[in-house]
Amino acid sequence: MDWRATQCSDRPRARPISTVLGVGSAHLGEFGSREVIADAKAEIVRALLVHGTAVLNGDDPLVAAMANETDAAVITFGFDEECDVRAEQVGVQLDGRPYFFLIHGATRHRIDLRVHGRHNVLNALAAAATAVAAGIPADRIAQGPRQAEISSGGRMEVTTRPDGVTVINEAFNASPESVLAVLGAV
Repeated sequence: MDWRATQCSDRPRARPISTVLGVGSAHLGEFGSREVIADAKAEIVRALLVHGTAVLNGDDPLVAAMANETDAAVITFGFDEECDVRAEQVGVQLDGRPYFFLIHGATRHRIDLRVHGRHNVLNALAAAATAVAAGIPADRIAQGPRQAEISSGGRMEVTTRPDGVTVINEAFNASPESVLAVLGAV
C-alpha cells in the first residue's frame, strides 16, 4: 500500500475552481479574433471536473457562454442583477478610489477599494466570486477587496507631483480596454 495515498485520503478533497474575467483584444495579434481568444480561455472551464466550479464574468457574453461548456457548478459575477455575485451602487470617491455594495444572496457589504479606478470593481467581484466558490465565509470575503493592493508596477500607480499635478502610470498594459479604463478613472 502506498503510504502517501493513505495520508491524503483523510484530507478533504479540494474543489478545482477556474475563473475567467473577460475576453479583450490584447491578444488579437496572436489569436486573430475575440472568439478564438474566448475558445482558448474556455479550455480551463472545459477541463473542470463535475465537482469543480467555473467562476465567470456574467457581463461578458463570450465568457458567460462558457457556462455551457462544463458540467461543473457555475458562479457568475458582474454588474448585471442576474449575476450571483454583483456590485450595486457603484461610485468613485474624489481621489479615484471606487466603492460599491457587494451582493451575494442575502449578504450585502459596503466595500471601499484601496486601488484606483472603477474598472477594479470587476476585479474585486471576480475575487469575491472565486472566494464564494472556495467556501470562504461572507464576512471574510468582504475584507479581501478592502485590503487589496496592486502589486505589479505600472498598473494604476497614482502619484501627485510637488506642483500638484497627478500622474497615473498605466504603462504595464496598453490594450484598448486598459487605456479606456484609465481614461474613465480620471
